[in-house]
Amino acid sequence: EALKDGNPRLINLNLDDEIEGVGMPCGGSMDVYIEPFKSKPQLLIIGHGRIAETLSKIGKILGFSVLVNDPIATEEAFPDAETIFQDDLELDKVRIDSDTYVVIATQHKSDESSLKRVTGKGVPYIALIASRKRTGIVLKRLQEDGVQMKLLREIKAPAGLDIGATTPEEIALSVMVEIISIMKGGSGRPMVDLKGSFLDDKLNES
Repeated sequence: EALKDGNPRLINLNLDDEIEGVGMPCGGSMDVYIEPFKSKPQLLIIGHGRIAETLSKIGKILGFSVLVNDPIATEEAFPDAETIFQDDLELDKVRIDSDTYVVIATQHKSDESSLKRVTGKGVPYIALIASRKRTGIVLKRLQEDGVQMKLLREIKAPAGLDIGATTPEEIALSVMVEIISIMKGGSGRPMVDLKGSFLDDKLNES
């Protein structure tokens, strides 16, 4: 349970009862502190450009292991990335699982093949940052190639939460907000709507 939700626990073990306890009738009880250790979540960015570069910066700040895959990606453009690989074939060597969050922001013809590599692997978040027209082309080609509709529906396109983003930096932020919301189980709603206003409480008391 600790590994699942990431929260530490203090559990009490009964050492008196061999049947209902822990099977060691030594007498007494014992408190055990459990603190889960999980590896860093991975942020896999496929592409280059200002949005991708900003995603890399924000991802590092938020504690992600940042990986970048793009033919022209460089250390100068992505100083916050832990790993940069330019060959698409290297993507097959990357661990892609339930701790991997994928953002594709390339406008390349390889978007379809990149999406094929990451769909159906239990990835909690796959985003395609592209125009509506480009998104339609990519998803239609994937469907024609036999990708199941339920897998296509897992792709976030358009990506990000609605924060009124217009600049590349703002778009990158909206995508990272969506990733954190999915990772932590957030609703995306304003906190004041969920928790209520402190002033409202005080006004109700008076």
